[in-house]
Amino acid sequence: MSNSNRDVKVVFGKYTSSHPWADYDWRLSDVLPDNAKIDQHPSVLKPEQGGTLIEILTCLLPLELYKKCCSGYYSNLIAAQPKIFVGSRLTSEKLQPFAVTVDISEAESWMETEDDVQSVALVQELNEWLERFVVENHQPEKPRKRKRRKWHNSQSNDEEDPQ
Repeated sequence: MSNSNRDVKVVFGKYTSSHPWADYDWRLSDVLPDNAKIDQHPSVLKPEQGGTLIEILTCLLPLELYKKCCSGYYSNLIAAQPKIFVGSRLTSEKLQPFAVTVDISEAESWMETEDDVQSVALVQELNEWLERFVVENHQPEKPRKRKRRKWHNSQSNDEEDPQ
């Protein structure tokens, strides 16, 4: 049985911004296995939207998988590009990543609370780990046939109109 907990290395870059109301913006560069070296991954810290790199923020966060969330993991895996989501908050000029997930529904719930959620493609090693967990634990719901509701009263109302 595969392990359901694992630490991942989250890498953010702080870039200069051309936006008139912001001096900089934080962008998620990558989420890597905890033993990965940043300089060996070409996607890390390559600005896609321009800007000059000001600062690099890396931290280890736990990625926990739960059996009850397997349908969300499965939905992520069958997407054209599986993703990993990082929730973060900006407090007094400092970015604080607080959680990592591969469950789309959980990431959406963070967005509803106005937390910043960014995503990147799931790296191969984490993709394979997630796939093993889903194969071992996912139990698809059995299709249920719905009963039709009656839309009319089965008894006819033959009473005379009082008018």
